Amino acid sequence: MVPKRDDIVINNRETQSDFVRVVAMLFVICVHLPFGFTDNPLILIAQPAIFFTCNGMFYMLSGKFNLRFQPSDDLISSYKIYYLKKFKNILIPYFLYSIILYMYSNWHIYSELGLKKYMYGLVNAFFSANANGHIWFMYPLIGMLIGAPFLAKMLWSLSDQELKILVVIALLWNFVGIIIVRNIFMISYSYSGWFLNEWLFYFILGYCCDRLIDKKSGIYIILGFIAMLLTLFQKVYFDNRSQYIFDISPIYTFAIIGIYLFIERKCIVKNKKFKLILSFLSKYSFGIYMLHMNILNFVTGKMGNADGIVKWMIEVAIILAISLALTFIIDNCIIKPIKKLIII
Repeated sequence: MVPKRDDIVINNRETQSDFVRVVAMLFVICVHLPFGFTDNPLILIAQPAIFFTCNGMFYMLSGKFNLRFQPSDDLISSYKIYYLKKFKNILIPYFLYSIILYMYSNWHIYSELGLKKYMYGLVNAFFSANANGHIWFMYPLIGMLIGAPFLAKMLWSLSDQELKILVVIALLWNFVGIIIVRNIFMISYSYSGWFLNEWLFYFILGYCCDRLIDKKSGIYIILGFIAMLLTLFQKVYFDNRSQYIFDISPIYTFAIIGIYLFIERKCIVKNKKFKLILSFLSKYSFGIYMLHMNILNFVTGKMGNADGIVKWMIEVAIILAISLALTFIIDNCIIKPIKKLIII
């Protein structure tokens, strides 16, 4: 049967989202693997400037999909299904990977701590300590996912013009608080209460880009390129005035939007085999994200920090391959059987 045109569009959009997710996943590995082969300051600054875009892109993807929520006439059932899906597909994998990582990192101190203290450490890792490492990403995300159905209802009720006004106000808030107050005057910014604060702004940007930016994406890609150059300029010449430069700075926000749209709208995937590869990697991207830091430490411990671009690329490939292999085993042998117990 020939698929409908709408189905083809949806499938193509899913492929492009997979592409963004896989690139962001690779960037996560790349930003954590140091460039040991150069002391060129511009290259050393360009590495985090480019690869730290992964954080914003991940949140944008999450917002793009989760802010699509529209309840049916049966409100209770709609919300129940939404939260059960998040519990099943997000919280359970996160909890199980947290257990695995905690046991891997702390198996050698079990005899010293005893069962009670060891279990306390596990609970502490899940609710608090993980925020100090590479899993910090999950702590804002959980709250966003809980609030997404209500935020979605608000966003859906806004006209396109109102949505644009909301984005402009959010950008201005960050411009005043970060660029003017913190980076130019170098004083603290104590005003708070603006609800699109920090990473939540990227969460709604994924939805906004999907809804508002259609044929004019090229303009935002060019602005993103200019914003990346401005970010590098600021970091090189005004390093002491560069707070939040690689996360919620409004200049960097444009850089993230530009890269996100470039991958999603301009790097169109047509090859069927490449689509399958992207779909496969995207499917296991969460586990790769959870495991990669431990694998990275293991690989660099054996091979040392890369002293050349070729060795650096090889180490990235090895970290990705090992993380993917372990994720495949864990997901299919542990997580999937447990998830099957939850019927939605």
